[in-house]
Amino acid sequence: MPGTCLPEDGARQTIPGSRSDLVSEGVRRFLTLPVRMACFRTCLNADGAVFIWRIPIAVDVGSPHAWRMSGATVAELAERKWCSVDIDEEQRRYIVTTDHPWLQAPAWPQVCLRVLLDEAFAGRVIVSLSHPLAIKKRGFQ
Repeated sequence: MPGTCLPEDGARQTIPGSRSDLVSEGVRRFLTLPVRMACFRTCLNADGAVFIWRIPIAVDVGSPHAWRMSGATVAELAERKWCSVDIDEEQRRYIVTTDHPWLQAPAWPQVCLRVLLDEAFAGRVIVSLSHPLAIKKRGFQ
């Protein structure tokens, strides 16, 4: 499910205490300052815990970023088989391993991505141009 993630004050999702807001498409197209596009995937770990993986989308197709390209590739592969993901800081990409014969087929719970997104972004969905962050990203503040 493609979406737009709008980090507050440019903070990254991985910084403790930072937060991201989900921006509706109707608002995003009016924003003049950059936002980070993302694809959200429902994931399941080997312990059965469900989580959302936010995969950045390369906006500039001419020069795709290695993190974004490898993240999309891993997400597509993970739809078919179990994957372990490690980070290669030096080459700025994900490294995936799919050899997990001891794991049985995943047991997906009956939960949809929309419900998970509603929980993850509770109170942080921007649907109006009058929202303070939308005003800021439109260059009015």
